[in-house]
Formats: sequence, structure tokens, C-alpha cells
Amino acid sequence: MAGRVRVLVTGGAGFIGSRLAAKLAEERDEVIVLDNFSTGRESNLRELGGRVQVVRGDVRNPGDVERAVRGVDGIVHLAALIDVAESVEKPRLYFDVNVYGTLNILEAARGVEVFV
Repeated sequence: MAGRVRVLVTGGAGFIGSRLAAKLAEERDEVIVLDNFSTGRESNLRELGGRVQVVRGDVRNPGDVERAVRGVDGIVHLAALIDVAESVEKPRLYFDVNVYGTLNILEAARGVEVFV
């Protein structure tokens, strides 16, 4: 990818996602973060100042995903629920977020040059 680059980081308010967003913001023209803040923290993004665009949304909502993906050149998909013990207690929630949410991202990513 040469020239102006727009990168979407899903789950970008989490620890890893926010660090990645910060690094990309140093190297790229534009970084968009999609997060519902269920586990991610706004404070992780505050330290980035205005260097990233935040889309408050949920990977389970196709409209939120389409809005965030519009016009991006690359996607790094980090949005997920990861607590193994809780996943045993709430398997439908974890399936919904981790599987259906990923499917929404993949469907919206058709035509996007890079997907990680």
C-alpha cells in the first residue's frame, strides 16, 4: 500500500489494540478504531489524542461494521471476548461476538486490500 493509507483496528480500545493503533498512527495517515467498550477502555485511546478516529460500535452489528470499514485499505481484527471461564458460562455470547462478529467483519472486508 503506497500513498495515503486508512487502517481499521477492531477492538482498538483494548490493551493490544490501542498499542497497535498508536504505532499505526505514527506510521500511517489515518487509523480508525471500532470498539463497543465492553472490555476496552476509553483511557487507552485518550493518550493518543486526536490521532485516531473512534467509531463506537459493535462487530455484531453489520451497520456499525460497514460504517467503520467504509474507505479503509486494511483491517486488523482484534475484537473478541477472551475470558475462557466466562465463555463456559456464556457460550452464546462468546459465539455471537467471536464468530458472528468476525463473519460481519469478513463480509464487510470484501475488496479491502489487507486483512489481518
